Amino acid sequence: MHAGKKWLSFPYAAMTAIYPEVGEATLVCEFAPTPPLLLRGAAIPTVALLTVQQTGGVDAVRTHHALGVLVDE
Repeated sequence: MHAGKKWLSFPYAAMTAIYPEVGEATLVCEFAPTPPLLLRGAAIPTVALLTVQQTGGVDAVRTHHALGVLVDE
């Protein structure tokens, strides 16, 4: 991501919390020690699924309360 005339990196390994709001098409990711990153748009359901899977595995996707509308039980 390019901000303030420099490139910023947001690696999964540095992520401390994930707050997907699929119905609102937003995803907030927290990283240490930087401010939270807010993502918004039509791709958020896919991005949220991939982010939760990359940080917590497939079981995390199945059990994450905010992703229940996307997961086929």
